[in-house]
Amino acid sequence: MTGGACPTGPTSYCEARARAQCHFLFNCCEGDELAYQFYEAEYAANEGECYDRLAPSCKTQAGGMDRSIALGRLRFNGDKASACANAASAAADACDPSLAYVVECGQVTIGLVEDGDECALSDECGNGGYCDDIEIGDPDVNEELGALEGKCVAPVPEGEDCGGEGDGPCERGLACVADTGGDATCEAPPEEGDDCANGRCAYGLFCNTDDECEARRNDGDDCDEDLGGAECKTGTCDGGTCGSGICEGR
Repeated sequence: MTGGACPTGPTSYCEARARAQCHFLFNCCEGDELAYQFYEAEYAANEGECYDRLAPSCKTQAGGMDRSIALGRLRFNGDKASACANAASAAADACDPSLAYVVECGQVTIGLVEDGDECALSDECGNGGYCDDIEIGDPDVNEELGALEGKCVAPVPEGEDCGGEGDGPCERGLACVADTGGDATCEAPPEEGDDCANGRCAYGLFCNTDDECEARRNDGDDCDEDLGGAECKTGTCDGGTCGSGICEGR
């Protein structure tokens, strides 16, 4: 891993990812590319300065998760975190962002709170649930976490409403699909070759101009810039060719 120890919790995991991000920027970008990546953020002159700017936000972003773990509401998987952080470092070394996307990145934490029980973060909810029913106007506060409190709610199963007020996200692998009358239900998204007039397709596919689901294209393949990169695996169509849209390396 580039310049750091294996992550031991959400904060150190965030810091490892920040370190890899900065290594990518200064290993792979130069000149205008580097300036573009910082955009409106204050420019950093080198990797170390970049990391010093990003690292403090990890304590803010991940601090609540650290507290949830200490309270037994969330479990952290160090092996999965290391695999994900190592993938980010490999992507930075090779100047290939696609290497950073590994399945372990979605398995770093496991929620331990059951449906219907109190929660402060959606990450705390088990079985793919999410933290809902947080009353912004008159909220309950979780004193231990110092956060607004809701209840863990199970994701919406196939065939059930998902588009109304209070309806949550669908179960993994399903999409919230609206009909012509405006009602929406959780359904399995269309597969390759299926009709996709509503614009949705299964993972790894896009809805082409013939309203059919088609496999996303690899770097170097032709693409239509008018589709905004939807047909490319990287999500970027540059000059009629699929690419990373990020610095290609020095």
